[in-house]
Amino acid sequence: MSIEVSILTLEKLLEKQLVIPEYQRFYVWDKENVEDLLNDLKDFFLNNGNEKYYLGTVILHNDKTNKKYNIIDGQQRILTLLIILYVFEQQEYNIEGEFNNKITMQNIKNNYKYVSEYLDNYKNNKINLLKNIIFTEIETDSEDEAFIFFDTQNGRGVTLDAIDYLKSYHLRAIKDDNYRDIIAEDWDKNNRYNKNKKHNNLNILFNEILWKARRWTGRNIHYENIKEIKREFEKNTKHNDNDKCLYYTNIENIMSINKNITKDINFLVFNIKEKNIKIKDKKYYPFKIRQPIIEGINFFLYTNKYNEIYKYLFDNNNEVSDEDEIKKFHKLYTTIYYKKNISKYLKSLFELLCVVYYDKYGEKDLFKFALYCDYLIGNYRILKARISKETIIKILKFDIEEKETDNLLDIIQMSFEADEIIKFIDKITPKIKENIDIKKSGVISEYIINYSNFIKDRGIDIDIKKMKDKKHINYKMDKLKDRKNSILKIISKGQ
Repeated sequence: MSIEVSILTLEKLLEKQLVIPEYQRFYVWDKENVEDLLNDLKDFFLNNGNEKYYLGTVILHNDKTNKKYNIIDGQQRILTLLIILYVFEQQEYNIEGEFNNKITMQNIKNNYKYVSEYLDNYKNNKINLLKNIIFTEIETDSEDEAFIFFDTQNGRGVTLDAIDYLKSYHLRAIKDDNYRDIIAEDWDKNNRYNKNKKHNNLNILFNEILWKARRWTGRNIHYENIKEIKREFEKNTKHNDNDKCLYYTNIENIMSINKNITKDINFLVFNIKEKNIKIKDKKYYPFKIRQPIIEGINFFLYTNKYNEIYKYLFDNNNEVSDEDEIKKFHKLYTTIYYKKNISKYLKSLFELLCVVYYDKYGEKDLFKFALYCDYLIGNYRILKARISKETIIKILKFDIEEKETDNLLDIIQMSFEADEIIKFIDKITPKIKENIDIKKSGVISEYIINYSNFIKDRGIDIDIKKMKDKKHINYKMDKLKDRKNSILKIISKGQ
């Protein structure tokens, strides 16, 4: 193993046969990132002439077998500089990689257009970027060492999320190169960015669901950060030497087994009582949400399961199952929570509770559970003018007798029947009383209307016009105090 650290110009860097490995993230720099870089370059060279502009560290894995250099860190900056060079100096440089991803293609197109417009004003002030932009290059012939350096870097531009670290760590633990590429491609498909570009699917899954489901135990409830997520899903994972998958005893898997994984990511073959079972639906993979995490393939399959469950329950773009229980659940979620102004904290709590419940019981009494979850969360929404992170902690830790040592997530995990959870939710739900102020419009009023529309659709006798009208306070109050009875009527009617 060798490690070399040197200072080199952009020109020298581009003389290498650079490769963007398939497991790297998309090209995600947008106009804001590119504008920052261009403004920095312009200001620097206007004030400093032909001095060298330092653009941070790049980390390369020297793949001597294939005589190529894998870019471990620096992809976003290098691709952006190639766009700038093409526009500014009409120079093309080859870099090997897959660029047919929609996000990557769209960002390249948008950034090319923006750079072209930006540089129209500076064509008479050309600077030799190739010779005047420099980097610190860390080069090693060990891919593992390259990723260790990567984990310690904090480059400019797009801040690395916890999931970026987890991806690189667990890909390194996979011994089979072919399967590593399949896994990386599958991860990127799951990791679609939302339109606001602040979050993506797997960020939501790990930050809002998996970490909290695993770490919010007893009275130990606090919010996540990158360090905490890395500790849970990287540092605290079990070592795996041979790309085998260990399943712990649970309802889908009667025996704990050690089994080689098929190379087809679209289904999983595992063994129960000496019979091979093929599972195509990832949400039925035999994992449990609080089980130990094993590095490598196990981690990615575990992620696939809960990503599939999350999409099944909450992705409004998915086709709704013909199963009656999930149809009713979707109706509640889309009417009251999906893209509704209830509070992002309350919405996240509802999703967290439902994923943990589904992990335990599947679709059995799922709609009933969701009704009671909304009873709990909705009453807090009606009673609280301001919902904060601390509100969520209070909801989970609340107990009437101040003797409970377990929170609601623990109760779900340890229950034997769904009714145990229902009784606990009923006990910790605050009651609506006469003296609350429900005259004001806003998020509370919006929740009340959405809730009213939902129960009316379920066959409950309720006058929506009166629920909207501020003059009918007594009518509205009676209906809100009667929320539990409305739930019981919906359940009894099988609605």
